[in-house]
Amino acid sequence: MQPIEHTTQITNAEYPRKFIFIVNWWKEFPESEYGGTIVTIASSNEECIKILTSFNRNDSDKHLIPEKVKYAKKFELKDSTEKSRIVDSFTT
Repeated sequence: MQPIEHTTQITNAEYPRKFIFIVNWWKEFPESEYGGTIVTIASSNEECIKILTSFNRNDSDKHLIPEKVKYAKKFELKDSTEKSRIVDSFTT
């Protein structure tokens, strides 16, 4: 009889669920021609807001971030061990 191999199970308690957020980024008038998309990995809306707030250097736009995250496309990741971060961005 062959010995049974044991594998370590990763539980949700060890790694919280993670999501991909696809956030549409735009600026208010008169700079409304500036915008783009930012792809972020985060475990919650609040963490995504925190990441984007640190990415955005313009204090006058920071009040717009929560609404942008609220309406972002959000997809759950199968592998929740991914580090929270900005994955990619295209902004003008």
